[in-house]
Amino acid sequence: MEELAQRVLQQTRRQAALTHEVSRTAAVDARTAATTIAAVNRSLSDILAEWRAAERDAQAAEPGSVTAIEARARADRLRDEYREAFDATKGN
Repeated sequence: MEELAQRVLQQTRRQAALTHEVSRTAAVDARTAATTIAAVNRSLSDILAEWRAAERDAQAAEPGSVTAIEARARADRLRDEYREAFDATKGN
């Protein structure tokens, strides 16, 4: 349980640092603030490679461990991102 709490704390600190960096960048360059993460297009091959790595990480981790849970969540998110990107290419 302590390991999970430590990871949550680390992620919270990382998110706070990222938020600070984005806010600082937005103040310097208003054009940067207009670009959202959703607007960034990644190639299908990049998403697929990251998804496969996450699946391997999930398989290699001890079942039920924090590492396994995080890898599974990352793989699920990447699967959804890949599906959305793939569907977008079909629409073009």
